[in-house]
Amino acid sequence: MILAGDESEAGACLVDAYLAHHSPDSISDTTITGAMHMLGDLWVKGSVTIADEHMATRVVLTAIQKLRGVLVPDEPNGLNAICCCVEGDLHELAVHLAELVLESRGWQVINLGANTPIFSLQEMAGKQRPQLICISARTIADLDRATAEFAQLRRVATKLDMGIVLGGEAFRDPNVRARFPADFYPEDFRALSRLAVKLRKGTEV
Repeated sequence: MILAGDESEAGACLVDAYLAHHSPDSISDTTITGAMHMLGDLWVKGSVTIADEHMATRVVLTAIQKLRGVLVPDEPNGLNAICCCVEGDLHELAVHLAELVLESRGWQVINLGANTPIFSLQEMAGKQRPQLICISARTIADLDRATAEFAQLRRVATKLDMGIVLGGEAFRDPNVRARFPADFYPEDFRALSRLAVKLRKGTEV
């Protein structure tokens, strides 16, 4: 349905899954991630074009917003998070899913979206003082620059008691993780959901 550009049907699919008592993190890890992996496989085989992939991604993003519209979150817990992709990374789907999962657990989320410079994220974090900073990266264009900027962000986060979560393909590489020391590297959205539940106001991350 996503390759057909059917936003209504895609949205209804996610809403129906939620109303059937599937959690947002489960929907993210199965229905949505599965559909995007299938799309990626088709692209590798040459069965779909970049335009097809872009259209399908927009359909999924619209469907996620429809799911957010019916979501009944946990009680607000007084915790805040900032989510974004690194500079140069335009694959924002994971950031929207992280936002969805955290909101479902009672968090307030600021979503900066794709292509966010780390120095700009640092400025926002200094103003907003979130308990959690979530960064997604499928690729990191300028690794040396990002490493240097992340080190500064890390110092600010430590000083202000902010936890840092790193996710995405780029951070699965042990060598990259060594350059980007974080508090958490959740393997999927269920893991992020469990983390969101564990963290409480006043809890050290």
